[in-house]
Amino acid sequence: MPGCTASQPLADAYLAIRRGASAFERGWYPGTGLSGRLSGEQLRCRVIGNSLRELDRFLNLLIDETLVACARPAASTLHNTANKLTTVRDHEPAPMRDHARLMALGRSRTCLLYTSGHVRRGDRSGDTLLTIGWWQESADPEARALRRVAIGDHLRLSDGEIAEAGAYYVAIADSLIEQVRKHQIAYPPTTHMPAKSR
Repeated sequence: MPGCTASQPLADAYLAIRRGASAFERGWYPGTGLSGRLSGEQLRCRVIGNSLRELDRFLNLLIDETLVACARPAASTLHNTANKLTTVRDHEPAPMRDHARLMALGRSRTCLLYTSGHVRRGDRSGDTLLTIGWWQESADPEARALRRVAIGDHLRLSDGEIAEAGAYYVAIADSLIEQVRKHQIAYPPTTHMPAKSR
C-alpha cells in the first residue's frame, strides 16, 4: 500500500482481498474427486460463490477500517457491504454504479452457492429476471447495464469474467486505501502534544 501508513487490521483486510483476487486470476478447474456428490460444474459454482462471499466479507472489514483511519463514524449498524460502501463514498458524485453491482454480485453468489448457478428467483418477488454482477457488452463502458438472466436459465461465467470480478474488488480496495492516504496527508497524525497555555 504505497503512500499509506496502514494499521494492521486495515493492511490485513486489504491483503486478503488481493489474495482472493489472485486466486480468481488463476482460473477454476476443480476436479470431481473432491466430492462424490457434486459434479465438476457444481463444485466450480460452489467454489466461486464461496470465494465471492469471502471477498465481500473482507471488503466489508476494509470499509470499517477505512472509517476508523479517516476518523469517521463507524457504520456498525450496516451489515450489507454495498450499503456500507455508499456511506464511505457519500461525498463522491456517482457512487451508485458500485452499489448496484455489489448488490448484483451478492445475488449472483447466492445463486452459485445454493442452486449451482440455476436461476430460481428474480431480483424481487414477482420478477422473472435476475440481475447479475457482470456488465453487458457495450462500446461505451459508462453506458453499460448489468446483465440479466431469466428464471430457469443457468448462470454461466467464464474464467475471464471471474478474474474481472476479482480485479473489481481490488479496484474498490485500492480506492479505499487512496482515501485513507489522502486523509493522512490532509490530517497528519500529531507528533507531539501542544504545550498547555498558562
